[in-house]
Amino acid sequence: MTLLVAASNPGGANAVMPVARELMRQHDVVCIIEGTAREVFEKGGVPYVDVSTVSDKGILDLLDARKVVFFLYGSSIGATIEKKLLTECSKRSITSMALVDFWSNYWQRFSTGKKDFAYMPEFICVIDDMMKQQMLDEGFQEGTLLVTGNPFFDHFADGITTNHEDRTLILIISQPLQELEQYEGGNPFGYNEHEVLRGITSILKEFPEFKPKVRLHPRDQKGKYNGVEYDNEDLTSSLSKAGIVIGMNSMVLFQAAIAGKIVISYQPHLKQDVLVSNSMGLSILVQRPSDLRTLLRRYADGRLQAPRKADESIIPHATKNVVSEINKLLNI
Repeated sequence: MTLLVAASNPGGANAVMPVARELMRQHDVVCIIEGTAREVFEKGGVPYVDVSTVSDKGILDLLDARKVVFFLYGSSIGATIEKKLLTECSKRSITSMALVDFWSNYWQRFSTGKKDFAYMPEFICVIDDMMKQQMLDEGFQEGTLLVTGNPFFDHFADGITTNHEDRTLILIISQPLQELEQYEGGNPFGYNEHEVLRGITSILKEFPEFKPKVRLHPRDQKGKYNGVEYDNEDLTSSLSKAGIVIGMNSMVLFQAAIAGKIVISYQPHLKQDVLVSNSMGLSILVQRPSDLRTLLRRYADGRLQAPRKADESIIPHATKNVVSEINKLLNI
């Protein structure tokens, strides 16, 4: 009896990797990984099969030869290996479960370019009751949603410090939001990364004492933006060093806010805010250039502090919760 785990992007990989590692203590587990998820599994020390080294037939032969009985995957948008495997697992009546790692792009993770729910697993682990309700509102079925928390959140702020900051370092977090234009309804947020970066860098020119660096998303192309300095250090180290972290609605902003950093979420022309640290009071939502300029002036004058430290903002022991749900489904 074998359990199959798959991921392709860093968000999904960060969610399923700790679960895979824990499942390996109890079960035979094979991980099939592609794209930027490779780095997550390598860093976590979890062995995997690289999709680029196996033919489609080889993957199908693996499913049958290993007698896979359960499929766990990190959800993501796009034509990914998870969707291919889900199709094959469905043909073989293999129970499937997805993890949703952040409060955004719900139906897009389980659909083609339109909202058709063409790639639906039998169960979906969600972060909290708020996410569950948002997904129900989008048309997901009650019986499929399990509130477990995100396993990545169990330790994701570990190692990020606030006591050795370089107050001149402004870390700007990029995201590939423009790619959402290919989906039905287009980009739901009201802005894209290019206009946001232009706005931030334009205002930062008024503060020559600051040293802004742009950190690309793993799906971003190298050299995506012209005329900027890039951050290429380990993420934990970069977040620890930064005086302020600025971005849009990235998981990295939530991570930094939970760790107690000063986080500014700049979302001009905002239609929908999915960065829950804003509603939790852990990060600062800004929609107008003038307000961003005011915040940066307050920071330069030493009058801007992180809103507060996180308390019970996230469900604990999510890895244990997901493993428990899987074992229940396997009648263990």
